[in-house]
Formats: sequence, structure tokens, C-alpha cells
Amino acid sequence: MLLFLGCTDYFRENFFVEVRDARLRDCPVRTEASTSPVPVVRQPPWYPEGALRDGIEGRVLVEFEVDSNGRVSMARAIAWEPSQIFNSSAVASVESWEFCPIRPGDLPYQGPYRIAIPFKLRPTFFE
Repeated sequence: MLLFLGCTDYFRENFFVEVRDARLRDCPVRTEASTSPVPVVRQPPWYPEGALRDGIEGRVLVEFEVDSNGRVSMARAIAWEPSQIFNSSAVASVESWEFCPIRPGDLPYQGPYRIAIPFKLRPTFFE
């Protein structure tokens, strides 16, 4: 059983790297400072158990920076509705995202960036 789990972990890690590397090859050259960062990895947020149980929907506006390696930094909730119940999930989701890194000759990212993360009982995150 341990050997199988080790193989599964090895496959998962290598598969993720191959998919990420394939997406990085498709990154456009940044020639304009106003160009938004291109996502490479986006994890949807988890739905908080209490909100799910009570049938609560909402959204969170998250502000964040993107460093030259394409990693998210300084993510924070700046607006939310109906309450702060979704904030930690939204921020954690955005913190896990990766964007195309800056390559030699590219213009740097000019953040901060903002994105509204919806929380709906019917899945609509990446529509």
C-alpha cells in the first residue's frame, strides 16, 4: 500500500509539473505595461461549510500583486457581500494561483490587480 501511495504522489507531482510547463510555453510576451497577467494555474475556492449548510451565496473582491515569477503576493479581501464568511476561502484561492512569469525583455507587472470571486450554490466559477 505504501508503495502504491508513493507512486500516486510521484505521478501527481510529475503530471502537475508537465501540465504547468505546457501552459508556461503558451505565455505571451508582455509588450504593454497595462497587459493583465495571464493565469497558468487557478484553483477554485472551497465553499465554507456554514455558508453551504445555510444556503448563503455571495462574492468577495480580492486585491493582489503578482511578482516576476508569476506568484501571487499581498492578496487581501477589500469588499464582500453579504458578510466576511467567504473571505478566507477567496483569499486562499487567489494565493494559490500562478501567472505567466516575467521573461527577459518582458515589461514588469503593474499591479495591484482585482478580481471578484463568486460563491454560488450552483458552480459558475470559470464560466
